[in-house]
Amino acid sequence: MNLTPNNVKIAVRIILVAVICLSFGLAERTSAAVEAIEATYLDSTWLQIGDRRQFFFDDLMLEQVQDVTRRFYSPEKVSDKPMIKSDQPWEHVTYFTCNAWNVIYDPKDKIFKCWYEDWTVDQPKNAHSWIRETDGKFCVDFHGTWTSRLCYAESKDGINWKKPALGIIKENGHDTNIVIGGKLGAAHCTYVMLDKAEKDPKKRFKSLFE
Repeated sequence: MNLTPNNVKIAVRIILVAVICLSFGLAERTSAAVEAIEATYLDSTWLQIGDRRQFFFDDLMLEQVQDVTRRFYSPEKVSDKPMIKSDQPWEHVTYFTCNAWNVIYDPKDKIFKCWYEDWTVDQPKNAHSWIRETDGKFCVDFHGTWTSRLCYAESKDGINWKKPALGIIKENGHDTNIVIGGKLGAAHCTYVMLDKAEKDPKKRFKSLFE
């Protein structure tokens, strides 16, 4: 076997499967697992790219590379303090985890726009809880007890953020930055995207959520 990037990837996957099988006392299944990997492995010739843009993190989709140096940079923190936090009377828990937030640079308005989840957790002790039978762990269902809503913030530099009053939802006399919530219903794990093909300037940003 020639030492090519694809063959190296296959070898790594075979070794990983073998280690896993041996760890669980399934050595007899290792051969079958390896055969399955080799039979289903796909290289770049199987990809249907079309006119979609691609990232070139490695050489998977490149036939030949010459005089190219890849440099990978790590982000640097500008502060130990959170840039967006619960600092408004109507906010409860600003939920920045998994896909509960989005940051998009708007080339039209020339600002960064952030949509984030505000979790209306008031009394955690009242949440529905149970002991999971499979492992005896104590579980708490926050999502089933309290709803979430989508809030908006904006920034010129991506560091200093403002929460403008949007005139959409009011709470206790406050004009808030809530986009979806209240009478409009709950929004959890919202994904916001910029539709560059949209002709109506008021509908450029669209979202999907639970």
